[in-house]
Amino acid sequence: MLARNWECGAICKLCDQEAEIAVHPCLQCSYAKEVWMLNIWKERNRRIFEGKSLRPVQVFDMIQDDVKLR
Repeated sequence: MLARNWECGAICKLCDQEAEIAVHPCLQCSYAKEVWMLNIWKERNRRIFEGKSLRPVQVFDMIQDDVKLR
């Protein structure tokens, strides 16, 4: 965000704990980790119990929806 000259604080707006650097939302943010893991777990269960599977882009869309709802 800083590279695009967007005003933002140094602390992550999702977890409110760590500095918001480029890799933070993907690898370090506790909030993002929870969202990723929940959706990966749901996809695992869908494949095991329903015999259905989604493409990675579909799971990513679901993750985006989850983030918008929180």
